[in-house]
Amino acid sequence: MKIFLAGQQTLANRGCEALVVSTMAMVSDAEPGVHFYIPSMDMDRDREALNRYDFTNYTFVPAPTLPTSIRVWNRAMRYFPSLASKWVPDRMDWHEDAWQALSDSDRVLHIGGDNFSYDYSYAGLVSNTAQIDQIAELGKHQEIWCATVGPFSSCRPLERRVVEKLRKLQRISVREPESRKYLEEQGLEATLTGDPAFSLPITAPGDREVANDGPSLVLNVSPYVYRDAEAAVADKALLDFVERRLAEGYAIQLLSHVNTGTSSDSSVMRKLFAPYIADGRVEFVSEEYSASQFKGIVAVADVVMAVRTHVTIAGFSSATPTVSIGYSAKAPRLNRFLFGHDDYVIETRDLNSEALENTFQAVLRDKPRIITTLERKSAGLRADFKALCESMIAQ
Repeated sequence: MKIFLAGQQTLANRGCEALVVSTMAMVSDAEPGVHFYIPSMDMDRDREALNRYDFTNYTFVPAPTLPTSIRVWNRAMRYFPSLASKWVPDRMDWHEDAWQALSDSDRVLHIGGDNFSYDYSYAGLVSNTAQIDQIAELGKHQEIWCATVGPFSSCRPLERRVVEKLRKLQRISVREPESRKYLEEQGLEATLTGDPAFSLPITAPGDREVANDGPSLVLNVSPYVYRDAEAAVADKALLDFVERRLAEGYAIQLLSHVNTGTSSDSSVMRKLFAPYIADGRVEFVSEEYSASQFKGIVAVADVVMAVRTHVTIAGFSSATPTVSIGYSAKAPRLNRFLFGHDDYVIETRDLNSEALENTFQAVLRDKPRIITTLERKSAGLRADFKALCESMIAQ
């Protein structure tokens, strides 16, 4: 069996790496002869990332690129959203090697936790719905794979077009109930499962030692912390938070999950926490570690605070109490799925020193209950994902 991982572009995002590696591992266990085609914008870099694992059953192919039509349409949509009722681009530009791999594939999995959302831009969403259209023309079995989907209701004309395209899929699996509810309201069925990264193995970095007898904290800050927050207020909240934890004896590890030119956690954290890094009061964790090794660091921490979704999922899936700094629907939805509430989420629009401290203290107060809940829920979500993989192969 040959499987094409549509929507994948780069493993420089450790969240994407976690999704790809977890999916490859679980599907390979269920179907030992499977081969994966993985789109990539930088095959040498991504090959180096996968070389940290034991996989040999994959081939990288060039990722499809945005055509001029989508770029122009995206700009026009900012001023004329009704355009979506008349025209939505349905073509991506494909390299012949990628198109051949797609044509040879038996299954297409649209991988990526937020590709089918407005989290980034209309162009980001449409680049993925366009792939649905083109893959449907090939007659391929295709699924959205364990994602947060929608809502698209803030632009009704586009919502109607997107829902039409989603009907071409053989299955949609989602990682939290609110996505399923939204899709059902649109007349679409959805399977509830766990995010693949709940199944990502925990690997302890063998060359790393943390000399500290006190509690430890993993902190991740991405550029999205400023999406709905005033930069000065957000920076003060984060710096106040670090000062308090250092005064309490915490060992703080800064973890960069994405380090690309357009969205670099490293740039944000190295600038914001420069004095603390320079004098060794906080540790900037090596960016050379794999997603599995990052999870190993998270797993032994006392608490995690993160903007990036898959840093919080590393915390959830290793039963580490986690504060989510939410910049989109993903954080509150995942928290409500796991805990029945979003008390451990602080939205970027609400980010200030007092609110951040209150959320952190809520996590500390509920720590035993959080650990028990996460241990129980994580086991169930891993089982659900395994069943999804076996079902996908059997179809």
